[in-house]
Amino acid sequence: MKVLLGTAVAFLSAALASGCLHAGEDPHDLRSFLYILQEARIPEILTSGFRLVVMDYSFDGTDHGAYPPAGIRRLRRHGIVPLVYLSVGEAEDYRFYWERDWDRDRDGIPDPGAPRWLGRSNPDWPGNYKVRYWDPGWQGILLSYLDRILGQGFAGCTWISSMPSSTGPIPGTPRGR
Repeated sequence: MKVLLGTAVAFLSAALASGCLHAGEDPHDLRSFLYILQEARIPEILTSGFRLVVMDYSFDGTDHGAYPPAGIRRLRRHGIVPLVYLSVGEAEDYRFYWERDWDRDRDGIPDPGAPRWLGRSNPDWPGNYKVRYWDPGWQGILLSYLDRILGQGFAGCTWISSMPSSTGPIPGTPRGR
């Protein structure tokens, strides 16, 4: 329940900060939002009736499918606050930052030479790899990702992820890695 409440507060804060709510409007009117991470279509979002949408920065998750800034501006002109889902606790092998040599044989175990922040693949989500999210190398990637998101015109991002609550070793990885 705390996570859900925290997420709702973050969404409301983003709506207020981005100008989605105007003077005299009741923030309690923002009671629901659209959450769509795959193949979100701008025209459908425009007619959805939602004023806040959480979506991927890309139609198909790849850099090639990134939404053009004009489409995101169109959402904002219609009073819709577009936020991007950004995974902090896992690296995804289809994102712009992924290097094939990190797990060339795709066995879910990082290969020699992979970044030290990269852990094993999530067994529930093949292609998603646990990360040491506190590592400066991974944080640098997140910041470059955030630059792309803001450059597209999104209002910000949600930090929804599968981050463990400790700063110890990632389960399933050797301590020295």
